[in-house]
Amino acid sequence: MFAKIKGTHVGTKLITDGGFTCLPEGVQRTVKRDRAGLYICCDEGHHYLDGQHNTRTGRLVGLTRKV
Repeated sequence: MFAKIKGTHVGTKLITDGGFTCLPEGVQRTVKRDRAGLYICCDEGHHYLDGQHNTRTGRLVGLTRKV
């Protein structure tokens, strides 16, 4: 089940699925924040979480929370 945006904050650990072009499958990234919002580091610099947010479900598509 994908992580929920609610409760995801700086320091949250997320794991990627295979749907990213800038991140390999199964890598763990720690959520960070800058003026533009929450993001994880990727091959292109920053991957902002708002692009993964499904507003209907409240989940971050392609990202699971590390248990």
